[in-house]
Amino acid sequence: MIRVFNESSAVYGDSKTQGAKVALNVLKSDGSLIGYSDVEKAADKQGIYVRSGSLCKPGGVPTYLYWTPAEMRAAFAAGHRCSNPTEVIGEMATGVVRASLGGMSTASYVRGLIVFYASKL
Repeated sequence: MIRVFNESSAVYGDSKTQGAKVALNVLKSDGSLIGYSDVEKAADKQGIYVRSGSLCKPGGVPTYLYWTPAEMRAAFAAGHRCSNPTEVIGEMATGVVRASLGGMSTASYVRGLIVFYASKL
């Protein structure tokens, strides 16, 4: 399973509000998170190139991952820092995997991404 994140103002299919990057988390069959760096390493081994990382842009985590102020405080108390991120805190992700599509992307590449994510790593 995957959990896709987007801007609240994005409208699927509208190029004015939706970009070519897909931000997501990969989940195991039991719904628990797979760390974003583990996903990136597994993708690299299969020749699939994605980026991953924590969301350290001010406001990134609460905006894109829907954290509450209490969850932010709990993560900070647990030791999460942008300079030394903890990838998963409890059941909460601190970052995402990003797949970027562009003019050189092919249907075959997109199918490869789907098959990769479906493989459960």
